[in-house]
Amino acid sequence: MGGCGGDGSPGLPTPTPGGSPAASGSASPAASTTPAVLTALNVLPDLASIGFVRQSAEKLPAPTGLDIAFAVYQGGGAAPLTARAEVRVYPTEAIAHQDFAAQAEGWRRPPPGVFGGDLANADAPALPGLDDSRAYLSGKGDAQGNRVWTDVYRIGRVIVVAHVLGKDEKAAAPVRNTVAVSIKAKVQ
Repeated sequence: MGGCGGDGSPGLPTPTPGGSPAASGSASPAASTTPAVLTALNVLPDLASIGFVRQSAEKLPAPTGLDIAFAVYQGGGAAPLTARAEVRVYPTEAIAHQDFAAQAEGWRRPPPGVFGGDLANADAPALPGLDDSRAYLSGKGDAQGNRVWTDVYRIGRVIVVAHVLGKDEKAAAPVRNTVAVSIKAKVQ
């Protein structure tokens, strides 16, 4: 799964302060208000409110100082969707800000076969209300007509790579938004 298209994606609410390949963001690496005990597993989104069941969640091996976890979610309904979220917690916001460009560019052109074929990702409207954000939509669908929306964004010292696999933007947009809102609420 990868890619993100978002015409008309709702804006993210701003809470009160409280694995991946590699586009540069415009936010400056200011001091983070992110709690020091923040862990990637704890930041993974909860999608139960929109009918998604978490199929797996696991911590990934990472270099010292970097904490990475991912989870896969399955949603039912007439047009079932699958979502995947990878959360990368960096030691500082400055390091996350520096790595964002590499992460975003890497997911723009993931290696062929990452999701079973060449995605031929195209830039798409990014989710608003995040420190840095990029989005892509796969140009090709699979045999069932599913496409991949990929969002790569930074919130403080956290970088998220989220994918939604589905047939249309109308179904994918609320999932993309809920992932971002859930994570943003846990980070800030």
